[in-house]
Amino acid sequence: MTLYPNWNAFHSYNSGDLVVPTITNGFFYTAQNTAISGPYEPGSNNTMPWPTTIGVEISDGGVTWQCTGETSSFNVTKWFPDNIRGDGLYDQVLWALQKIYDDTHTNQQDSAGKYTNFAEHPVDILSTFIAEEGYQSIVDVLALAPQDLVNLAGTLGLIRAMKGHKSGLLLVLTLLGFDGSSTVEWWENGPTTTPYTFDLTLNLNGISISGDTLDRLFTFIHSYVWPTLRILTLLSQLVTEGTYSLAARDQEFTGSFSTSV
Repeated sequence: MTLYPNWNAFHSYNSGDLVVPTITNGFFYTAQNTAISGPYEPGSNNTMPWPTTIGVEISDGGVTWQCTGETSSFNVTKWFPDNIRGDGLYDQVLWALQKIYDDTHTNQQDSAGKYTNFAEHPVDILSTFIAEEGYQSIVDVLALAPQDLVNLAGTLGLIRAMKGHKSGLLLVLTLLGFDGSSTVEWWENGPTTTPYTFDLTLNLNGISISGDTLDRLFTFIHSYVWPTLRILTLLSQLVTEGTYSLAARDQEFTGSFSTSV
């Protein structure tokens, strides 16, 4: 958005005044001194054109202009009557509009950047974003590598949409490296199975996990899906068969696990 006045011939400019060419070229220019512009705009009547490299200067009558930055194609000055251009109030209004635009544009870029381009964010920003979205429990399960955090942040919208569904749970487990895991719901186990429970087969794929990791995993599962986890089967050669009781932490969660090769 261009919120600067167009250049004018024989106009008195102060140092620091901003203008854009009468034919927009995508850049704005700052007066480097206080003087009067010449009869011809740069680029007209065989004069040197406005520079399009930031920092480069050009002389116009007594004024030296410096290419200061880029603009977009929209120019609000065309909505102001010609007879008020150059008036002090006009300049103040333009400054206020520019300030509003700059602040809004920056905020929009920050907001858009927060939810996109995850590969460009440092690890601490990704971790904060994931925690703000309410999924710190996923990060807590395993020490995720930076690329894992990028993948997780990029799929949080899908994970949120699939919350409560076993497909969402399997998606998260895949992101954590547990490829090939599967679930069986209570009604698939037969009429004697406790209602509203499910069994989970977790393929560790060579990942070594401790009891603390299992505890954090149960915490996530408890918050992500409604049915109660009844049996956890671990597919790995790294653990021994046994029972993992969560009763001391949560009476609602007492599970067992076994191992298969």
